[in-house]
Amino acid sequence: MQVIPNRKNEDIRALKRALADRELAVALLANGVAPYFVKGASALLRGDVQIEINGSECTATILGNDIASYLKSWVAGPEGRKFCMDSAAPNNDPANPFSAQSWNKTKQGLLIKADRSKAVRYAVAAGFTSLEEANKAFKPRPAT
Repeated sequence: MQVIPNRKNEDIRALKRALADRELAVALLANGVAPYFVKGASALLRGDVQIEINGSECTATILGNDIASYLKSWVAGPEGRKFCMDSAAPNNDPANPFSAQSWNKTKQGLLIKADRSKAVRYAVAAGFTSLEEANKAFKPRPAT
């Protein structure tokens, strides 16, 4: 009869994981994480989420902090900022100076000086293999 307690523990773990994933997804979207990065950011943070069940009450925390407040500071930091909407410009984004639609060497240089990691993401989104390749280019990559 030990099968039932083990099954119950497995069900509780699955429920806690589902609850953690839901809480993370809601909080990540609320804090500006791009929808297409939510699964990746959730996978990165899932191991730090703690779910406490007290009777009919469930609370979710990350490293002892409320999920919403933790994620607010996480997305402002260097790791979380990479998952935010403004950091992942697609190739047709008018703010991307590496794209064919907005090719501008002056703005590329300014972006490289101001935020090199963002410039790398923009160059790759525009079809270049690296920032160095984009920086040497005299014209944009043709749209594919």
